[in-house]
Amino acid sequence: EIINCDKISVKYFPRLAANSLKNSIMGAFPEDINGVVAAVVTGDKSGIDEGTAADLNNAGLSHTVVVSGMHMSFLVSATALMGGKSKRKARIGIPIILFFMAMTGFTPSVVRAGVMSIFALIAPACGREYDGATALAVSLALLLAQNPYSIKSVGLQLSYTSTAGIMLFARRIKLGMCSYLQSRHAWLDRLCRFIAASFATSVSAIILPTPLLVLYFGRIAILSPVANLLSLWALSLIFLLGMIVGIVGVAFPGVAAVLMWVPWFFTKYFLFIAKLIGSVKFSVLYTDNVYVCLWLFSTYVISAMAIFGKLGRKKIYLPVGMVCILLCVALLAQNNRNTGIAVVDVGQGQCIVARTGDLSVVIDCGGNYRAADEAVKQLGNFGLPDIDYLILTHFHADHASGASK
Repeated sequence: EIINCDKISVKYFPRLAANSLKNSIMGAFPEDINGVVAAVVTGDKSGIDEGTAADLNNAGLSHTVVVSGMHMSFLVSATALMGGKSKRKARIGIPIILFFMAMTGFTPSVVRAGVMSIFALIAPACGREYDGATALAVSLALLLAQNPYSIKSVGLQLSYTSTAGIMLFARRIKLGMCSYLQSRHAWLDRLCRFIAASFATSVSAIILPTPLLVLYFGRIAILSPVANLLSLWALSLIFLLGMIVGIVGVAFPGVAAVLMWVPWFFTKYFLFIAKLIGSVKFSVLYTDNVYVCLWLFSTYVISAMAIFGKLGRKKIYLPVGMVCILLCVALLAQNNRNTGIAVVDVGQGQCIVARTGDLSVVIDCGGNYRAADEAVKQLGNFGLPDIDYLILTHFHADHASGASK
């Protein structure tokens, strides 16, 4: 928290700037979207309401409100628009990247993205070829040298596995898709290549992190690639335009209140996609279902064979069809639980989830801090997106602490 005082040390200027930027954004944008814009620009998710957070989580877009390599790439691209030679871009871009890293608190994902972006600017300025694997390894070495225990950070693990997946698989997937999406019309061919590149990046970014997501959270947002394909173009505009509005708003709040209408449209679109995808039945699968685990394992086997050329173009249809059938079986098995009662593990407390047909009832929701999340997870296992009835036997923390979520 930043409080007013007579003198502020220089080392706190980045955090002061981040706080001023967030306050400017929160004041310029309407209340229904200001928390999302502030999160996209600064990484501070405290202003996002629980409903929006749930939509982002179910759609597989929760990573968009955590400052990462994607946001850093937006920043570097904006810096590159200034033009000039490689050395000039490096002199301008590197200080901006370092200041932005300090603003966002030097989190593992930001450090990884920042170091790789700095390498990408330095390499052409020095007449060298940029090597992503080396930059990735150096950033990890710097993090572990500063704090070896940071390897246990879930955020670090997800950030590095996601980046490694993009580096290893994105090009292969893109080339494979382009071979199927070729067109004689130049404009249609360019559109197909853009779609292939965007989809390949989205898919490759989740190949390696998915086992970690299953291990830590026991869930898979299967529509995440679709949600990313539909929304990431808008997210880049939200980030850049939101930052401009925030900076202008620090000195000229009235001007920022006028400028905000452009990113307002893109933010509304982004939230619409999150709501649309997140509300789809079975947009999230939980690995408590054995058929989901079998489907996931089969998908990885078939994908590995396809990516590394073990399956020809004609031979791929049968295994892909089998994977789709197994997914349908998993969804049907999850949907056909007409009646069920589950006592949810919430530590020292009580939470019971019951289902009969399409009707859901939650009896108490208390215990540890994850009580509400565990109840939602069990509802997902039953194939139910909403709670019809919430019954609280009494209002002690061990029975009602998670009810508000």
